[in-house]
Amino acid sequence: MAELNQYRPEHRPGILKLLDDAPFKDRIWDWQFEDPAMVRDFDPVVLVEGDRVVGFNGVMPARMIYLGERVDGIWSCDFYVDASFRGQGLGRTIKEALMEKGPVIMSFGVSARAASVLGHMGWRRSPDVWTYRHLRRSQSLRDHLLRCLQFLNRLTGGSLPAHQGHLQWQDSLPEAAEVDALWESICQRFTKAVVRDYQYLDWRYQRHPLADYRFLVARDADEKLEAVMVVRVNEATVRVVDWVGAPDESALMRSMVTRCMVDHPNATVFTVTTSSAAMGKAFEHCGFFRGRTQPAFFVRSALPDDADPEQGWFIMGGDSDGELLLAARERFSQGDGQ
Repeated sequence: MAELNQYRPEHRPGILKLLDDAPFKDRIWDWQFEDPAMVRDFDPVVLVEGDRVVGFNGVMPARMIYLGERVDGIWSCDFYVDASFRGQGLGRTIKEALMEKGPVIMSFGVSARAASVLGHMGWRRSPDVWTYRHLRRSQSLRDHLLRCLQFLNRLTGGSLPAHQGHLQWQDSLPEAAEVDALWESICQRFTKAVVRDYQYLDWRYQRHPLADYRFLVARDADEKLEAVMVVRVNEATVRVVDWVGAPDESALMRSMVTRCMVDHPNATVFTVTTSSAAMGKAFEHCGFFRGRTQPAFFVRSALPDDADPEQGWFIMGGDSDGELLLAARERFSQGDGQ
């Protein structure tokens, strides 16, 4: 009979075997789950029968701004049940155990099966997360029609206000003091968001073992840091994965998106995922279109009187583990991570 176990290092080989669709996982495990800069005590859900790991739900810490308060929540990630044990209610058992581990738990980009489990257990799905894309080539009639929509979206945006400072690409983040000062100056303008200070950004984007990110840095006329856009390029696809800046600076967002597009002339696809209506509109005014389907972002809150935990979030594609796994998978598939 399968039983819940407290995680121990000797479980790791069995968990990696369970995660057989992620052959790169051993390369990123220490960084993702046990990096002392971000993780004090790795405490996932582990389900064992005898000596065999048959279920797992990973966790990542999530320091957040939540309705004006600082809250230590968690991201749920890597939810797996061994195929031979499915249909026995073990997924629900795992999620019930997970729900005891933090006051606010989030899950982003979950599968249809996991979404069904979460929905039945009272997790709330956000209606606000969308993916926006820009195509430079048409390979079908649908692509051609989407490019017509892109053109109309750009016309709707009108002329782009000139940015009064300057934009610069960097291979590394600005200095820690600058990034932290920027975050502290804007953090209370978010209703709910993951803390994007230097410690988090450095871990997330500069120390990923199997990914390279670049940073488009905006400064005003006095050289004060205004915003940082985090970008990853894979072959002909450019992904805007994060944004550190005021959530309502649409003109600045447009300037940075435009610069990103100009500086990647060989890219054929640009994409961004966000819950921010202001950011979505800024991207549309740069010639992006909004996709028809929504990435699944679920929230479960145990905070008192928290009636709408799924509302009011600032979410980007770089949040949770989806982007970090995609980056690792793409690098690994190209032979660079083996």
